[in-house]
Amino acid sequence: MIMKGWGVLGIVIPFTCALVSNVILDSIYGSGFYKNDELAVPLTMLIASIAVYIVGDKLNNKPPTTDSETGLRVEKKAAIHSIYWIPLEYWGFIVLFVVIYIKSN
Repeated sequence: MIMKGWGVLGIVIPFTCALVSNVILDSIYGSGFYKNDELAVPLTMLIASIAVYIVGDKLNNKPPTTDSETGLRVEKKAAIHSIYWIPLEYWGFIVLFVVIYIKSN
C-alpha cells in the first residue's frame, strides 16, 4: 500500500494550510496576495511541515502501556503511519525541502 494508517495527513495538512492561508490572506490584503507574495507560500509550508512532523511523531511514537493485571510494561506494536513506506514525521522535512527547492529555482 502507498499509504498506511493516517499517512494521508502528510498530504491533507499542507493542502489545508495552503487553502486556509490563501483564503485568509486574500480576504485581508486583496485578491492574489497569497499567490504573488514572496513569503506567503514558504511560511505557510513551514508551518505545515512543522505540523506534519508533530502529528507524525505523536502517532508513530506512542509510549509503552502498563498491563493493569500484572503491572508489566507492554509495548504494543503500533501501526506505522506512512506514505510510500516513509514514516509520516519525515514527510515534514520532505515538504520543507520541496518548497525550498521550488522557491530557489
